[in-house]
Amino acid sequence: MTGSFHSLYYTDCLPGQGLRGGAGFQFQAVSSGVTHEEMTLVQRSALYEPPVAWMRERRPVAEYPASLTHVFDGFYVTARGIYLGAEANGAREGNQFTHAVTTSQVDSYGMVRPAQLWDADWWSEKPAASTECPPLDAEPEPGPWGVDRVREWVLGQADAEEWLIALRSALELLSDKNKRRVLFVSDDPTPVLGWIAAGTLLLPQQEAVRVGFRVFATNPHQSQHDVLAVHPDWAGAYANVDGNSGFLVFDLMNGRHSTIEPTDAARHWVPQFLRADPFDVVDAIELTYQFTKGRAEQPADRLASSIILSGRELASPAEAGQLVTWLAGQAKLSIDDALEPLTEAVLQAQPDVKALRELDTAILRMAPSAPLAAKVGLALLTAELDAIATGKELPPGEPVKGAHPWSQEDRFAAAQLVEQVANSVPPQWMDRVLCTATRFDAQPSIAAFSAGADRFAQWWIEHPTPQLNPERWPDRGEYLVDLVKDKLRRQIATHPSTRQAVREHWWALLRPYAIELRDPLDATVIAATVERGGTQLRSETVRTLLPSVSVAQSPETIDTVWHALYQFASPTMDELAKFLDTAPPSLVTSTVVEAAFGLLDKALATTVTTQALDVLTRVVAIAGMPKSRRLQSLASQDAELTRWMAGIREGRVPPRKTPLIATEPVFNARGDELVGILQQAELVVGKLAIDQGGRFLHQMLVQQLPQRMADPQLGDKAVALLFVTGMAESCATEFVSRVEREIDKWGQKADEVRKSSIRNLLAPLEPKYVDVWDAARGKKPASRPQKSTQKPAPKPAQEPKQPPRRLGWLNRRKDNEGA
Repeated sequence: MTGSFHSLYYTDCLPGQGLRGGAGFQFQAVSSGVTHEEMTLVQRSALYEPPVAWMRERRPVAEYPASLTHVFDGFYVTARGIYLGAEANGAREGNQFTHAVTTSQVDSYGMVRPAQLWDADWWSEKPAASTECPPLDAEPEPGPWGVDRVREWVLGQADAEEWLIALRSALELLSDKNKRRVLFVSDDPTPVLGWIAAGTLLLPQQEAVRVGFRVFATNPHQSQHDVLAVHPDWAGAYANVDGNSGFLVFDLMNGRHSTIEPTDAARHWVPQFLRADPFDVVDAIELTYQFTKGRAEQPADRLASSIILSGRELASPAEAGQLVTWLAGQAKLSIDDALEPLTEAVLQAQPDVKALRELDTAILRMAPSAPLAAKVGLALLTAELDAIATGKELPPGEPVKGAHPWSQEDRFAAAQLVEQVANSVPPQWMDRVLCTATRFDAQPSIAAFSAGADRFAQWWIEHPTPQLNPERWPDRGEYLVDLVKDKLRRQIATHPSTRQAVREHWWALLRPYAIELRDPLDATVIAATVERGGTQLRSETVRTLLPSVSVAQSPETIDTVWHALYQFASPTMDELAKFLDTAPPSLVTSTVVEAAFGLLDKALATTVTTQALDVLTRVVAIAGMPKSRRLQSLASQDAELTRWMAGIREGRVPPRKTPLIATEPVFNARGDELVGILQQAELVVGKLAIDQGGRFLHQMLVQQLPQRMADPQLGDKAVALLFVTGMAESCATEFVSRVEREIDKWGQKADEVRKSSIRNLLAPLEPKYVDVWDAARGKKPASRPQKSTQKPAPKPAQEPKQPPRRLGWLNRRKDNEGA
């Protein structure tokens, strides 16, 4: 049945003319597929009712009005009937013809209300040629009652708006539990159906097609239709608009109707239907129905639909608030078709900040990247700034920073809005302006509100409490804090009370910004922080002060920072070394010395490094030996070793009666420097140092020199020093063996030129060094005596030639010495 209506013809039939085959009242013809249920419903509720009194009077057929009936009971039935007069089989009055159309699908009506089908051209008024009649296509053509024609007709009636509001209200009240049906009194069906058409056009189609009506009814109480029409001739007491007949009466004959309390929906839709485009209003009513599925209709539903489809404007900020709350409850809406017109209507109504915040949240949720979100954001920013400028209190706003899809033009506009208000607002309200700017990610330029900023800074100095929080301002309030600092700095030298105010009020605020210890203001802030136990100092904050500590020229300030650093931030060796590099000895205070010795004692307990030894040397030179025995011993060892190294560097190594006291960790810490010095010194000086250095020096050289033998500039000196180390009388056998291996390995790759270069370096030493070197290369030592002239016994011819002996050549050096 989808997409079309079944048709049914009912009348008095001749034998063989109807579906039953016999004579009498019956369905004369039906379209294919009609069910028994449809025929029963038509026969029970939709047939033409001829008035009995008129039939007795035998009034002319022309006086009988045509009728239109509509009913829903599982099927939708709309039927038009006419009076025919005498029966088909005799002369008795009462014959009539009813053409009914039925469907189970509400969509078959399209957007046509059943009352609009009055006088449509397709209604049949005579029997079909057979017992089958054609169906009716879906969305049937209405009669003369088109939407615009209905509106024009209503406007031509007396008290049109008031009557239509009353009728629309009465139709709406049909859904109440204690409903009262509607009864028209008229001698003409046309105006009745005009009013029914108008009233049902103001209902959603789903509801309109369920409003049953009968025009005309001969006995209203026996009819179950919602809307009835009776002729004045048989209306009787029903025509009393003030009576209690169970009906709401509309007497078209006398222009009166029962008292009916108008509903909100009727008050909303009727004026628009009569004044705006009626098609848009009908569409808006349908849209409202879509919005309200599953719940009761609300005023905001009608507002939204009217704005979207009929261009209605909001009448007040209160209506704007209703619509905003409605928007906040929607899951999703089309941006172009719904969100934009609704948002524009809200903005034009100039809602308060609360409504705008709610609107902003809704738009950012449903259209976060649309230009509409940027527009609402600017409107909200404007409203909030206007409220601040006029002294209005606002509830705290949620952060919206970075949320709006602002273009560069939007950002410029936002910054200008803030700048204009900031330049004119009373200084006590500046904090609210700047916090609002941060919430909206607006970036005003302080140069654009310099006058307002200056007033605010001066007011702030005069009113340091309650504490303000620049972290909530654009750029964390850096420029405004600088402005305050400039003013305080100018005052601190001439007004002692300013320094006290800084210690009492400003230190906590300015602490993150105090980094220049030469600045009296910053120094006062830092001192105030430490005075309060330093608990507000974070390690990274303290460390930002270190680069400027050494130039502070204030022992008090240096004590302050180092106390905080040592107590709360655990200074590093790098930080201590950098400070000593730049600070004059006079500024290395007792606090610094205490911190330094504490750090050194802890660091040198595990690893001895060059940096730690250098720092220890500097601190000892300034403050004397520490109490720690470990540090005393290391300081003494390092002092002796560095003096000895200085002698090597200067080319003098005086004889020693006792070995060096430096331990292995100290030698290793100075290892790179010491090896470098030995490579730069004359080999004669290097030999003396090797003889005096002892086991720790030999071990260090055996470990480091092989790594330097490939150096293109000092590699030969590294080979020579390694050789001399192996030749030293005090060199342990394990080190000698490694020297042999390293030089043999080197010799297998080195050419004769390099080997000769090593011999030249060894030449200034005792002859044995050259002799052993030559022996290692397979050459005769220059100091060896002439061989005997007696010929040795010839070797057996079968004896193979032995390879030259290389291992152990250094350990045979005593033989060379005795030769």
